Amino acid sequence: MKRIQIADDTPVIRQVLEQVLTDEGYVVDTAPDGQAAWDAIAAAPPDLIISDVHMPVIDGWALLGRVRERFPLLPVLLISASSDPPERDSLPEHTTFLAKPFSLEALLDVAARMIGS
Repeated sequence: MKRIQIADDTPVIRQVLEQVLTDEGYVVDTAPDGQAAWDAIAAAPPDLIISDVHMPVIDGWALLGRVRERFPLLPVLLISASSDPPERDSLPEHTTFLAKPFSLEALLDVAARMIGS
């Protein structure tokens, strides 16, 4: 089974994403901030990381930097309600950005494509 790590500081978003992805057959771990997510990722890298950009302790950009240093090929899906999403060309390889609000179908499509399932 493919494993996904979710990092988001909003409990309801973590819960909804966890439920939807679990229903699709993924094993899902969640974290309320980038540091907790990094601790889990460093211990056992998942097949995909879904991370909010704006979080306490370590934000999504810093988490992405750590992931790229240690696991350069690990797919990362950044999500944010930011009105100024990054340019696709400026994102590191194996990284995608999805603007909130997004449909759950869109998230599932992007996740499946990134994870290769």
